[in-house]
Amino acid sequence: RLASASDDRTARVWDLQGRELLSLAGHVTGGVKVIAWFPDGERLFTSGWDRTLRVWNARTGKSTASTSEWMDSSAVHAGTIAFGGRLVVTGGANKVVKLWDPATQALVAFLDGHTDQVSAVAVSADGRWLVSTAHDGTARIWDLGAALRLSQLGHQRGVRRLAWSADGTGVVTSALDGTIRLWDAATGQERQRVSPTVECNDGASTIGANVIAAGCADGNVHRWDARDRSELPPLTGTGRRVRHAVSSLDGSWIAAGHTDGWMHVWDAAGTTRITKKIHDHNIYGLRALRDGTLLTASLDNTVRRSTSALEPIAEWRAPGIDGLLDAAFDPKGRFVVAGGDGFEVFRWDATQPGSEAAVLRHHQGTVWSVDVAPDGATAATASSDGTILLWDTAQWEAPAYKPRVLRGPRGGVLAVAFSPDGSRLVSGHQRGAAIVWDVARGVPLRRLGASEAGEDGTCTDLESVPWNDPLEKLTILQSCLEPAGFERLSARTHLVLENQVDLVEAW
Repeated sequence: RLASASDDRTARVWDLQGRELLSLAGHVTGGVKVIAWFPDGERLFTSGWDRTLRVWNARTGKSTASTSEWMDSSAVHAGTIAFGGRLVVTGGANKVVKLWDPATQALVAFLDGHTDQVSAVAVSADGRWLVSTAHDGTARIWDLGAALRLSQLGHQRGVRRLAWSADGTGVVTSALDGTIRLWDAATGQERQRVSPTVECNDGASTIGANVIAAGCADGNVHRWDARDRSELPPLTGTGRRVRHAVSSLDGSWIAAGHTDGWMHVWDAAGTTRITKKIHDHNIYGLRALRDGTLLTASLDNTVRRSTSALEPIAEWRAPGIDGLLDAAFDPKGRFVVAGGDGFEVFRWDATQPGSEAAVLRHHQGTVWSVDVAPDGATAATASSDGTILLWDTAQWEAPAYKPRVLRGPRGGVLAVAFSPDGSRLVSGHQRGAAIVWDVARGVPLRRLGASEAGEDGTCTDLESVPWNDPLEKLTILQSCLEPAGFERLSARTHLVLENQVDLVEAW
């Protein structure tokens, strides 16, 4: 049999005498750009301009939406099947090559390197190598096994938002690799992964015990059941990109912050309660406070506290900065702390709205995230300078005071969040790591996946350090024995946590 795809939005199956056996119709816009057989000869994969990825029964032509269709975030121009049908490989307008699990429709990994649209992909006969071409004039060869192994280590791009589950056992992360993941905070194991069909990396949070929510670029808050990854009805009606979404502690409402300073609040059933403009610029920081009020931070340089009906309570303004990116409120009501597109951390008296800010200068880069421990005794700030600072809030304004410094993997720190009991802090890093820290000791406890560079070393150094995963150690040591290509990489392949090599990068 022969399969063909056409701009008439159909795919067709023919016998070798030219007789049409089957017509596959279902793509709704544009042409079908991609068609590929699964090795069993019983299934076909198609995709194209409408961003839909479909797996068809090549005998009956059936494609069941609940099991065999999913969406990419951009038009698909190329595709093939790998690993005996266990992977679908696609490339397209977003310049990256993506690896999908057709059984679960999950985005397994993506390969980032092309600078223009991907035009073709192909897998070697032995299944080890993948080659991709693009309109940037290059062809790139990828090691599929290594790509899959790296994907299991965690996010492949920056972790933008973090949220703890209410019981402190899980952490939700959303990252620029297009995935939202739920982790076991004690073991570092990935519990669930969702791959939204729209960009949802600006903010993920938890709602109740079993719901993951994320603000997305399509103007909606998308929700998933954390137990089985099934998508729940989205919260709609904003008409603007959602930067972040949070739920009240009692679950009675959900709020979203948008571009241009707008806020949207839904009730627990998903019905819009109110939409209102409360800032003059994009809202990046959003928190639901214990008393049922909201705290927002905006690029208009203000932090504002509002009721759940979006009525103003208080405002604090930061001087001489290009915008605030996050803010936090002391649970005891004593202070407000914020950071943004400058090197400063700002602290205000929460009992004096409009009061002048105390400016704390210890970071050397943009302050992306702030948080305050549940007892109010410690504040944490994360910066593009690669540090997390832990502040003793009883003495942080003393002239000679210096905060404690936590240094994780190289690159900026984009997010921090205290656990519900305040004993742990989770941090999200620019290159994909998420790390759980012991706050009292200031040491890392667990890595939540990562393809992250850490401390420098050589092949000799790697042999002398104990490894948590013997397979990872064997892989790197074998690479060190290769005659070419790996020696330079081996200097940036490990991160030491509690004297154990705990992860690998870029092999």
